[in-house]
Amino acid sequence: MHKDITKEARQQLIKNLIQNGHIRTQSDLVGGLKKQGMSGVLQSTISRDLLELGVLKKNGAYFLSDDQTVSADWAELVRKRAHELRAAGPHMLLLKVDSGTASLICLEIDALAWPEIVGTIAGEDTILLTFENEKNQQKIYGRILKAMGHSRS
Repeated sequence: MHKDITKEARQQLIKNLIQNGHIRTQSDLVGGLKKQGMSGVLQSTISRDLLELGVLKKNGAYFLSDDQTVSADWAELVRKRAHELRAAGPHMLLLKVDSGTASLICLEIDALAWPEIVGTIAGEDTILLTFENEKNQQKIYGRILKAMGHSRS
């Protein structure tokens, strides 16, 4: 039976599950919430909660960042976590970020649904963005560079 629970209480429960166990997937979190009497939580809700809580993934498991500056805002995440942006040919960009943050940043960029981006792939510390043409690549290059706090040379 689904408990009527606030967002804050659900997020606290998610934090407790992550701190107290080896949570590898969002399905693990859904299962953990169910065991706590909270069924019917959608994976999309879990995904948003993870972003808002600044949860990171490293070596295949979720963990809570000690750095409370992690934010769900993509530009802030890029400014604080990205180190390098470079073109990889005319149809791709490579964004190097702090270890364990690529999935979080990539999810946030995907959520923006920018029409210029064909697709993204996240590794541990690298995001690959793909484009149909160089014009779209350069537009997003400028946008990300600006978010990183750099001006275009």
